[in-house]
Amino acid sequence: MDVEISKLEHKRKFKEIRQEIQNLFLLKRAKAHKLNLMPWPYGAIDEMGPQINLVVGKTTFFIPKVILCQASEVFYKMFQHPFNESRSNSVKINNVDELTMHRLVNYIMTKNDKINESICLNGLLRLYYAADKYCMLSLLDELRKDIKKKTTIQNIEDIKAFAEVHADSDLLKFIWYVQEVFPSMIPENDKDN
Repeated sequence: MDVEISKLEHKRKFKEIRQEIQNLFLLKRAKAHKLNLMPWPYGAIDEMGPQINLVVGKTTFFIPKVILCQASEVFYKMFQHPFNESRSNSVKINNVDELTMHRLVNYIMTKNDKINESICLNGLLRLYYAADKYCMLSLLDELRKDIKKKTTIQNIEDIKAFAEVHADSDLLKFIWYVQEVFPSMIPENDKDN
């Protein structure tokens, strides 16, 4: 029985150490980019209170609850009401892949809008989906700008369909404008209408 307890204690300590290392890595990365992680008066990451575990597939992302709640209305409401997640401080994320969640957490922790510049359009659309799902309005604004920059004649209809699904009037207005100014971007089958 003592062996089982020591294994459980070892596992718990390992998780705590892994969480501290991840937090230190994010803090070190932010300092390397000269980013201000904390515009709020809570101090360093390890002093910010409880950590939330975002579980995506086999990967767990650790993020301070206060930062997550500031970034997302959905998470704020989730942890302010008596849901299972607020009791366990763990959220299982569905319909978002690990790379997209990594980018989402990276944006939340650093507020670095330059992160999106190197992402392909498909990656931007997956990140947009996640930001829309969790109501992260500042990230959605940044993603709209990057999606607009990557709009071409080859992908304009895909972006239009995506904007319609997400009811994004800003992207739809942009696409309408582009197609008005550059009629060559209208597909042949839509020109007759």
